[in-house]
Amino acid sequence: MVLTKNCKKFVCILLAAACCLPLLSCSGSDFQTVSCPYSLRQIAMPDKNTGWGLSMENELLFTTDGVEHFETVRRYETASFDRFANAAFIDSQTAYTAVFSLDDNQLVVERPDALSRLTNIVNELTRSDILFP
Repeated sequence: MVLTKNCKKFVCILLAAACCLPLLSCSGSDFQTVSCPYSLRQIAMPDKNTGWGLSMENELLFTTDGVEHFETVRRYETASFDRFANAAFIDSQTAYTAVFSLDDNQLVVERPDALSRLTNIVNELTRSDILFP
């Protein structure tokens, strides 16, 4: 089947419209803007009030009063500016963090506890164990 040039343009426009149509359902009016005093790298909010965040400054954050009221649970120091912490938020009370140590040869994994501020379950691995198992 040979399509003319105008027919090809029409088909492309039709496909583009079909791909964009589902995005219209995302433009609901029930969204509200909130401000957060932190620049966030990661966020997890199991409900509208309780959640975890990880700031661009390597601060682990927790709130029970919405995004506007995060509190610092832990601040991570890193060996250089291009190193950063990473986090996995399991539920409203559990998170795991991972960051390379200051001497940059160990990966430190912690389980900060939102209620007791910091309960360490530290698992230290040498960098060679991570890169070359």
